[in-house]
Amino acid sequence: MERIHDNLVDALCVWANEVPDRIAFRILTGFGQEVEEISFSDLHRDALHIAAHLTPITVPGDRAVLVFSSNAGFVRAFFGCLYCGVVPAPASPPSLRGTERASSILTSCSPRVVLTNESVGGLVKRRLDDLPILKRPTWLHVEDVLKCEVNPIEPVRPMADEAAFVQYTSGSTSSPRGVVVSHGNLVHNSTAMALGFGFDKETFRPISWLPLFHDMGLVGHVINPICLGVTSTLMPALDFLQKPACWLSAVGDYRGTCSMAPNFSYDLCVDRVSDDQKNDLDLSGWRWVLNGAEPVRLGTMERFYGAFARCGFEMRSFFPSYGLAEATLYVTGGPKMAVPDHLRADRAALRDNRVVEVSDDVSGGVTLVSSGQMRRDSEMKIVDPDSTRVCLDMEVGEIWLRGPSIANGYLDDEEETAITFGASLDDGEPFLRTGDLGFTRDGYLFICGRVKDLIILNGLNHHPRDLELSVIGCHDAIRGDSAVAFSADIEEREAVVMTCEIKRSATADLNREAVMGAMRERIFVDHGVKLSKVVLLREGSTPKTTSGKMRRSECRYLFENGGLLRLEGG
Repeated sequence: MERIHDNLVDALCVWANEVPDRIAFRILTGFGQEVEEISFSDLHRDALHIAAHLTPITVPGDRAVLVFSSNAGFVRAFFGCLYCGVVPAPASPPSLRGTERASSILTSCSPRVVLTNESVGGLVKRRLDDLPILKRPTWLHVEDVLKCEVNPIEPVRPMADEAAFVQYTSGSTSSPRGVVVSHGNLVHNSTAMALGFGFDKETFRPISWLPLFHDMGLVGHVINPICLGVTSTLMPALDFLQKPACWLSAVGDYRGTCSMAPNFSYDLCVDRVSDDQKNDLDLSGWRWVLNGAEPVRLGTMERFYGAFARCGFEMRSFFPSYGLAEATLYVTGGPKMAVPDHLRADRAALRDNRVVEVSDDVSGGVTLVSSGQMRRDSEMKIVDPDSTRVCLDMEVGEIWLRGPSIANGYLDDEEETAITFGASLDDGEPFLRTGDLGFTRDGYLFICGRVKDLIILNGLNHHPRDLELSVIGCHDAIRGDSAVAFSADIEEREAVVMTCEIKRSATADLNREAVMGAMRERIFVDHGVKLSKVVLLREGSTPKTTSGKMRRSECRYLFENGGLLRLEGG
């Protein structure tokens, strides 16, 4: 990389001056049929205008929640906040299934303003009308702000350690945490990613459908392009989900070289892109296809290559990677390989935190894919989460990290910040405890689970307890607090399994389909999650600790090995 900026404000100002007519963001809508282009000078001008409007009603350090249905509106509002020192906090619009996440973010963030656009602003206020926090901030539609006359201002020049934005984790719908990411974190992470994967401003042409309230969408496809001064092409997530071929078409139409996406998106392309659609695709220039944000599966990448090799796609373009919001985004990735580095491990040994390699023809094995290497200016340790002993190669432990990309902590949560960001090995600087389990082999990281029982599905995190609480009471035959949710491999894909006990008194005349249907409906309505498997158990058969807590990992193991005491016929 030829230039490293001190902060995002300096980066945008430099490109607006040096390459004012270069397109900063190409915004696609209508499955790619409608195109809006925003040059660097356009973005600089609009950001200054929004900042000038915010300046009389805010002070640097105030927070602004960003809720948008438009990528164009979002990027203007985001940089408008940065230009006056206001800290943006991206949030997803409330879904049809509930408002818990949006209300939690608004309450946690205590924003001075809420920036939105007309199409979503009214919807947000209607769905959250009874929330007291809504009465406090000033609500602004960016379309209206850009029409107002303002007094000219100069953009602020933030220091590297100042907060750039608050990234809310995609964890439990009821308790997302706000990660405070600094300008220095962002500049370092962008540099690390470019060096780690080997792209630069001449070769980096990102194409993305990821929502911009997600760290992979925002850092990977908005902040990285601004740091490098290149054009980023963005499309709505809903367009991709409804018609996956539009993402692949954009790659060819706009000569895209890089995309970042969760594992499930590649499966979706295989399942939903027809042979006729493939005839019009050109994926020969797609050089960096990052796979992360959930378990990376070799089978997914092999299926994708098998489906799209005819379109010019090469297997070596896949880059399995690992990252998390608490580390800004990127942690490990690369280098380019003909086939992603992987191994097959004995599943039972992994449960004991041991890595025992087995051959492909041995049953009870699981294929694990390397997520690449970490940069030398950062540090990673694999640590036994109970004893804090540093693990050797091929020993499973919790992934601990430290370096310039590690964020400042959680917003207004000193206790959780100390626990998560203040881990110690008695050698000075603290580590971030990621909560992810993994091991190394010759310097390459392999992810193999979570310290806690988090379920990662379609790029989003779901706490099992949230799913379990939804099931309780959805049918009279279900016994008390007996539901257990966990993820499992079903046909080499991440799937959600729910077990529950049936009351002994209800077994005689039980309508199994009615019980399972009620569970599936409740989980989908509350969480948007499709249960891949529902297992009805005998009363009292759920594995529990001596204190009565669910042993989810044991339940998963029994499910995978046929050891659950299923209800007869269940």
